[in-house]
Amino acid sequence: MVFAVLCTPVLGQTTADDWNNKGKALYNQGDYAGAIVAFDEAISLDPDYTKAWVNKGSSLQAQEKYDQAIKAFKEAIKRDPEYAVAWYNEGNALLAQEKYEEAIEVYNEAIRLGIDNAFAWNNKGKAFKAQGKYEEAIEAYNEAIRLDPNYAYSWDGKGDALYNQGNYADAIKCYDEAVRIDPNDAYSWYGKGKTFNDQGNFEEAIKCYDEVIRIDPGYAKAWYNKGTVHERQDNNTDAIKCYDEAIRINPGYAKAWNGKGNVLHKQDNHADAIKCYDEAIRIDPGFANAWDGKGDAFNDQGNYADAIKCFDEAIRIDPGYADAWYGKGYALYQLRYDEESEAAFAKARELGYRD
Repeated sequence: MVFAVLCTPVLGQTTADDWNNKGKALYNQGDYAGAIVAFDEAISLDPDYTKAWVNKGSSLQAQEKYDQAIKAFKEAIKRDPEYAVAWYNEGNALLAQEKYEEAIEVYNEAIRLGIDNAFAWNNKGKAFKAQGKYEEAIEAYNEAIRLDPNYAYSWDGKGDALYNQGNYADAIKCYDEAVRIDPNDAYSWYGKGKTFNDQGNFEEAIKCYDEVIRIDPGYAKAWYNKGTVHERQDNNTDAIKCYDEAIRINPGYAKAWNGKGNVLHKQDNHADAIKCYDEAIRIDPGFANAWDGKGDAFNDQGNYADAIKCFDEAIRIDPGYADAWYGKGYALYQLRYDEESEAAFAKARELGYRD
């Protein structure tokens, strides 16, 4: 039906501009497939219509068809190498594909050509941050903030970069600024809560997570992190409630299953703890912490043979996992494998394990 409407000349779509305008209207309605048909019609009438190429690319990007989107943006750039918007949009597609170095190069070109706005600098900051280049990310976010001091996303991004550098005080200042701009920015409250959590300021962390949950009750990570705070405070009942809510929202949340397993293990409910660890491992077979937790639970049950299997798997995934080496040493000691046990304990100590 959409195709028929688009191809009916009586509606007036007879020029490239007409088809481009029709495509933009369909794009704004969320009909990306129909929009692409319209932009293709515009391009067939005028192959050098760069705006239609960019609009087609944006529609493909909205469908997460990033390779095709990039091809469309490149078609626009081939026809007009100075078309800054095409460069910027190509950068966004590359960023979505996690091709960070390429994205940065393309954003640099877009900025050189005149897309000197907060969005371009913010996205450049995101690409640097994703690579762990936090100083470069902060510089980009600072430029975005200079261009638009009320762009909350850049304050969030800068806060994340500072957090990852361990600069918690300045990270909180950035999250506070984002919250000032948008009090309902759940991500800012989440970042602030995570920072307080790492500082050991549990009371403030819970306040922040509660604010996240008020804004977005389905924010599974906030429920999970709130659970970790309660767990660190030995508030096991509330911790399990939080982990259960995170799991209800996202049944595939391996960390939440692992967290619940840890609490049940502390409560000496080893059988149910093992079930939780098994679920975490089913979701993420490479989750070394879950294998280690399961090994600890087997140790506490006196099932040392199965404990060793779990610790071996944790060590296979992460050979530097000191706790797993220690747990394996304990199990071997209980089975009277004294030489092997001492070797495992020595490895744990070498890796920094302390009783």
